[in-house]
Amino acid sequence: MKGSLSRKYNATSLLRSLLLFKMLELLVVIFVLSSLYYVLIDRVMYYRKQYEQAEVSWTLAAINSARRTELAMDEVYRALGRKAHPARIRSKHGNPIQLMNPQPRNYIGEICDPDIRVIEGGSWYFDKCNSWLVYVFSNEKIFSREYPKVLKFNVESLRLLTDPAETQ
Repeated sequence: MKGSLSRKYNATSLLRSLLLFKMLELLVVIFVLSSLYYVLIDRVMYYRKQYEQAEVSWTLAAINSARRTELAMDEVYRALGRKAHPARIRSKHGNPIQLMNPQPRNYIGEICDPDIRVIEGGSWYFDKCNSWLVYVFSNEKIFSREYPKVLKFNVESLRLLTDPAETQ
């Protein structure tokens, strides 16, 4: 009888220690997976921010190219004795997105003094009241309800107009 009781006690303590070991092993696995998840999320957020910055840079380069093309075409038309290139923006502070074909997929249009908090992050818009081309960053609104960070560009001609008839 004594032998069977000690075997039972040993089996119970062995089962208990095995259960504790499995629980400890589970905690270690959870810790390692959560650490890897944190690193993965950090990298994804970093690359998302890099992508957004590259997309903004590309859009600005395309806008700059469109503006320069517009001015070059205007010079060609002027050299040929014509008034101006037909697609030319007449206003000194015109919307440069109108020159792009196709327009950026995240362009939401022309707005006058919008509430930036309600505009979706990662969007371009043209503020007609201030003649600003505005980009609202998306990364800044993920964990905060405050005002998002924006880039504002004041759009002006690269040269002064010399013919007073062109300003009308």
